[in-house]
Amino acid sequence: MSIPTYVTLNDLPPPVTTGTTIQTFQDVWGEWWVAKNGVNGGAWRKARDVIHAVYFRSAALTFATANTVIALDTRQWDTYGLFTGSPNYGFLMPVAGWYRLMAQLNGTSTAASQYVQMYIQINSVGAPTTFNNQCCDNQTSPLTGGGIGCRTLGWFPAAGGETARLTGYMNSANAVQTGFVNTRLEVSYWGTG
Repeated sequence: MSIPTYVTLNDLPPPVTTGTTIQTFQDVWGEWWVAKNGVNGGAWRKARDVIHAVYFRSAALTFATANTVIALDTRQWDTYGLFTGSPNYGFLMPVAGWYRLMAQLNGTSTAASQYVQMYIQINSVGAPTTFNNQCCDNQTSPLTGGGIGCRTLGWFPAAGGETARLTGYMNSANAVQTGFVNTRLEVSYWGTG
């Protein structure tokens, strides 16, 4: 009699054929997989290959003068439906590991010394916290008018289940510059690290 001395290649469950939310699974090697009914026939895919999403602001918006969630309203891509609408307007980070987060928030300046400040915030259990106290940007206009651009990029070690969202403000209630290149939030899963 022979006894197997190997580990199965993977122990994935069958494809997901019910429900509307993303499902997660960690295999015997520690690799995270995701599946969703109606996406790729419900088949399991490696999270680091498919968890990538971008939303941006398309409709006109006026800045608040205190830090406020930016209500993103247009999908660039989000195959697994990670984006949550009101009140968070952010992305679910469904599995544990490292996420690359990038945000852009541009405004229109109408006078010298106006500025835009933005953050990527992480909602977890309890109150929202600013991502590592590092993922922020502040840009001041030395001109009497024109555009002001802020961008921030960082990596976040998620436990799984958090939501990343874009927040920001301007010291004057001016217009947010809309469109994909001006105001957006991106999330990509890189793996367990």
